[in-house]
Amino acid sequence: MLAVLLSLALLPAPHVAGPVTTPDTTPTYRLSGGTRFQCAVDGARFTRCRSPWTPALALGRHVLRVRSLDGRGRAGRAKTLTVTIVPPPPRAQKAVDVGGTPFGVTLAGGALWAGNFDTGAVSRFDPASGARQASVDVGAPATSVAATPDAVWGASFGRSAVVRLDTGTRIPVGAGPEGLTYGFGALWTANKGCLDPSFPCPGPGSVTRVDPVTGATKEIPVGNEPRYVSAGATGVWVTSYFSDTLSRIDPATGAVAATAPAPRWPDGVVEAFGSVWLAGLSRDEVWRYDPATLKVTAKLKLPAGAGPEDLDAGGGALWSANSEAGSVSRIDPAANLVNATVRVGLGPRQLAVGETFLWVSNLQAGTLQRLDF
Repeated sequence: MLAVLLSLALLPAPHVAGPVTTPDTTPTYRLSGGTRFQCAVDGARFTRCRSPWTPALALGRHVLRVRSLDGRGRAGRAKTLTVTIVPPPPRAQKAVDVGGTPFGVTLAGGALWAGNFDTGAVSRFDPASGARQASVDVGAPATSVAATPDAVWGASFGRSAVVRLDTGTRIPVGAGPEGLTYGFGALWTANKGCLDPSFPCPGPGSVTRVDPVTGATKEIPVGNEPRYVSAGATGVWVTSYFSDTLSRIDPATGAVAATAPAPRWPDGVVEAFGSVWLAGLSRDEVWRYDPATLKVTAKLKLPAGAGPEDLDAGGGALWSANSEAGSVSRIDPAANLVNATVRVGLGPRQLAVGETFLWVSNLQAGTLQRLDF
């Protein structure tokens, strides 16, 4: 028995060379440190294998184990390797020049809708080709767009109003609405607090709750210069850019129910995959929060210089529009991992994500761009 134990101790774990993150579902691994090997995937039993080894793996995280055999067929210590199979990177299509500065985008009613900051128009586009189909003037600068069950609305920063596109109904909101979302039977605007789009406002901004049927509104004070607002499963979320905060609004009472610290210059926010996700512009990070406690559960690092602006979810992933890097990143919410980053036009501002594709507004480039995934 002692001789057997000594022989095993002299047989070290083999060396395994290959990718740990890859879109290849049959990745190749080179095995060395022996002449005969046994391999196993996840909880399966060891079976004979040889170098190069190309296991067939599904999307997700897997544990690979490899061990060497001596001349008498006895196995040594196993080498363990964790590998994650990610979807292929998105394919960026040719950007569509729309003129001016496209700002907010949304997908609704089988169409892509985009607000133009310079022209004050909200336009409808073919979501397949990006061809413009119609435009409605809401008053420059036009910012974000959102859809209720029966209509599409655009936010007019310059006129401090939301406008129903099919009827022209105009409802006043707080000063300088940038963000716009729909949820819990209401429209919600994130109001910068002044009408100067170029400089910080002197004081706190607000969120306006709008009843799209009656036109009734309620203004809700929040931090300094709120820019993004999003309605999720558990509440309405707003980021205050110069207060470095994330706030949850109770949709029933229309009052701020909780506020938590955020990374410096917080921008986009979305509730998805059981968490709240927030873009930290200055830190190139996405913070993940528990929506019940507002405790940070993860901090995800984006590529250096990303400057994340907007976040959205769809197709089983979280997506970040990186305004400073001119790119869009895909995040795996199960692994808290950025698994793809694709170049787009200059200054990507907002995202509209479907199940198999997304559109991004490239504000500085004056284009809209589709990514297929």
